[in-house]
Amino acid sequence: MRSLDVGALPVCEGQQLGGMLTDCNITIRATAFGHDPNTTPVCHYMTFRPHLLL
Repeated sequence: MRSLDVGALPVCEGQQLGGMLTDCNITIRATAFGHDPNTTPVCHYMTFRPHLLL
């Protein structure tokens, strides 16, 4: 994410959006609990099925 200079990435299941991974997810749900974001699966701290607001 740092190399892309983005704060959020989509997580896809095939052609469907399965969730979003944000820098906040990594900080609050992984790092704060002592999990290593380099080895913990994304599904443990991503936001599932986000809502799209138009």
